[in-house]
Amino acid sequence: MFNEGEKFESGPEEIPENKEKNLITFRDLRLEDCDDMVRVVNSVVEDGAPIQRKEKTTREEWLPVLEKILDKVEKKEDICVAAEMNGHVVGWLAGGKTEDAEIATADIFTAILAKEARGFKNFRELAREWLERAQQEWGIKRIITETSNANRAKNLYKRMGFVETGKPTTRKDYVELEKYLE
Repeated sequence: MFNEGEKFESGPEEIPENKEKNLITFRDLRLEDCDDMVRVVNSVVEDGAPIQRKEKTTREEWLPVLEKILDKVEKKEDICVAAEMNGHVVGWLAGGKTEDAEIATADIFTAILAKEARGFKNFRELAREWLERAQQEWGIKRIITETSNANRAKNLYKRMGFVETGKPTTRKDYVELEKYLE
């Protein structure tokens, strides 16, 4: 588990001038979040972040993706936690239970935060919220994820105690990370 008092080697976090205005809350995704999700995806693509998606999307293109996400969540196949700030979704973390693992394992396959929500604290809190749900629903003992070596998320995961597995990945310049839970 990500402990409340965990210490991480890093510089100071950004502190918003108005903490209340920029407070992030977490909740389930909803169909009406489609426009916010499109904005987030497009902003990350525009920033040139090393993510799977290389081109911007549209509402028409994204809506079936969101419907598929919500269907898998409803069937308890995946868990997806939305990060909301000022009434808008600014990111989400999604993952599913890995059935073929010897130990109860979940795979984080999407973690995205819009520019205005980025930072270790928000990433850690989003991951913590997702992890708590995954532990309650699936009793997981291990988390795995793949990320690009160029993605700053790699360092964020490592700051939360994830380690590289050394296993080959299917994508060039990607690494698999894992964390065992207590």
